[in-house]
Amino acid sequence: IHLNKDTNKKYVYFQGILSIIQRLRYYFGSDAQTFWFIIGFSQFFELFQQDNPLYNDEMSYINVYVLVTKMILEKHFPNIYNKFYELNFPIEQFISKHLNCLYSEYFNSDLLFPFYDILIFEAYNSKDKLKYLRILCATPVTLFQMNEKKILQAQTVSELETVFDDFIIKTFDSNKFIQEIMLNLDKF
Repeated sequence: IHLNKDTNKKYVYFQGILSIIQRLRYYFGSDAQTFWFIIGFSQFFELFQQDNPLYNDEMSYINVYVLVTKMILEKHFPNIYNKFYELNFPIEQFISKHLNCLYSEYFNSDLLFPFYDILIFEAYNSKDKLKYLRILCATPVTLFQMNEKKILQAQTVSELETVFDDFIIKTFDSNKFIQEIMLNLDKF
């Protein structure tokens, strides 16, 4: 739940927040530490939003991420982009599913917490107002890029989903993945 600083102080539900909190609770081992981390995390998001031209009341954050990621894929990886449509699997569904929970339901802990580190500290310490967005968009693009051959071989939606499950569960090197995300930031 995120408290907006607008005049009516409405609460906005962030789908997937429970998954994030559960993973953080396990990591910190204490309700108090988890609570204060979530407070700091939400303040980080508010700082990031200030004066950022991409954010407005007409388009949700997730729609911005999905739109930008989709445009990157369409331009730089048209074969992957077309494969999703060939299988009648909306690429927006895949991207938003994982962004809604900030990958807490998808990444194992060996990757999730280093990913959160780069997401927070790289973006926070950068003068680039769009670095946070670029990191979030580079993540699914990197997943697609590292699995391009298997994605293009998939014949069904189920096979396509299995490509990503197998990648994370069986053959995953979290350090290499983080390095690839950071390399992709300079490309897009």
